[in-house]
Amino acid sequence: MTTHRIIVVGGGGSGAPVAARLAAHEGIEVVLLEAGPAWTAPRQAPATHAAVLADAATVRAALPDGPLTWTYPTRLLGRDHRIARGRILGGSTAVNGALFLRAHPDDFADWAAVAGQEWSYDRVLPALRRLEHDRDHADDPVHGDRGPMPVERAPQQGRFADALREAALGDLGHHWEADKNAGGAPGFGPLPRNTRDGERWSTARAYLDTTVLGGLTIRGGAVVERVLIVGGRAIGVEVRDGAGGLERVLGDEVILSAGAIETPRLLYRSGIGGAPRRRGDTPWVASLPGVGAGLSDHPMFVVDWDPVAGSIDTTPPTSWFAGLHWSAPGGTTRGELELLVTARPRAFLETGDPSPGPFGVLVTLLRPRAHGVVHGPAADGPVIDYGYLTAPEDGARLREGLREALRLLAAPALAPHIAGVRAPTPELLRDDAAADAWIAARLSTALHSASTARMGAADDLGAVTDAHGRVHGVAGLRIADTSILPSAPSRGTAATAVLVGERIAELRLAEFGIRDGARPLVRAPG
Repeated sequence: MTTHRIIVVGGGGSGAPVAARLAAHEGIEVVLLEAGPAWTAPRQAPATHAAVLADAATVRAALPDGPLTWTYPTRLLGRDHRIARGRILGGSTAVNGALFLRAHPDDFADWAAVAGQEWSYDRVLPALRRLEHDRDHADDPVHGDRGPMPVERAPQQGRFADALREAALGDLGHHWEADKNAGGAPGFGPLPRNTRDGERWSTARAYLDTTVLGGLTIRGGAVVERVLIVGGRAIGVEVRDGAGGLERVLGDEVILSAGAIETPRLLYRSGIGGAPRRRGDTPWVASLPGVGAGLSDHPMFVVDWDPVAGSIDTTPPTSWFAGLHWSAPGGTTRGELELLVTARPRAFLETGDPSPGPFGVLVTLLRPRAHGVVHGPAADGPVIDYGYLTAPEDGARLREGLREALRLLAAPALAPHIAGVRAPTPELLRDDAAADAWIAARLSTALHSASTARMGAADDLGAVTDAHGRVHGVAGLRIADTSILPSAPSRGTAATAVLVGERIAELRLAEFGIRDGARPLVRAPG
């Protein structure tokens, strides 16, 4: 049998699934190139990293300038800012907060309207089921019980968890949402997490067992500089090794799964894009103005509050009890705003320091109208400009999010637990302009980037790929990560990133004439 060699660039949330699903089939050889360490499970990492990678209660390994992250300078409302993304096999799923919420069915309807029915909810549901082992709702027809990714809900135990539920449901009148991945009406309920018995499970840990994937080769420390394109076809990539040398890795096709920030930058470096170029630059191999444009991400800020001493157990197995999703007046039914109340002091989430300190309510706008940009290598200044608040309606919705957070914290059910709120005064909140200024001074990003190389028809000037992830105008080049989504999902991106890898692999296998893309994978040992 003739072997087809596929190079996958990036082994993160999407790259690990797409590589594993393709390599599971005879006749397909996959070379997975990961810039960071190639540990498929925490136990393979040095002791200094192993415990942190397994610890789903903190994001200690996900901070800027860490040994397992890419760090990017950004522009956020005119301020200099920096963000970090995972630089390790498993990508950000190996270091993030381990929330694993599916996109809402209405998100898929939006994507299908741009990319075609391949991305409708009904068409992707088999892949959503295939990727997961839902440990709480395995018998539900919308869930899977054999997939590589374990999914479990944060435990709802203790006086504070009970009070929080009563505040959201009884005092504020929100809907109870027992399963946030079922596609129903948004409300307050437990948060799905990519954990198993409380330990974080990255896509590397879940998918990449080379003992059962004979067609898979994994290379860590392989930084891809550019895609090699000859005669309009991708023939491989140029890789920089740890010693600074360059080598060519050749294949029959290339799949970029480097993430919504790094994938467009890699396209730029390969001569694919449409932004202005400086004198002396190489002409574009393919002119696609959508590269780097249309960045969709969720603006977020935090309301800090102080607990009543001794009223909250600060050693729960999670940092999140539950989440609230809802829409402000005039919004959609999918839930455009999110409140997450921390179950531990905020400093603990970032450092693991158990010292007392303020808790927080994270307020996130999940359906922003504004878009940003990821700049190419020729640009001066920050790599990313989020473009937040350039759409006036976004500010109004964030203001409603702030007010709902304060209503929650002031609910009678929470009175025994909350000593004070570090937020605007009631007088300030009655003034929209003052509230907007308070939010703008504290606005950050939820790190849910998407849409920097989105799907669409060939005659769509903003589209970079078709519905199968194939890059317009460049044969043999495909993208499989959240770059291709027409907009960010109205939830976090981790579960959707895994879905994109699964779905692009399924569509690619169908092009080969292979219809058993649902072949079970053996989960990697813990």
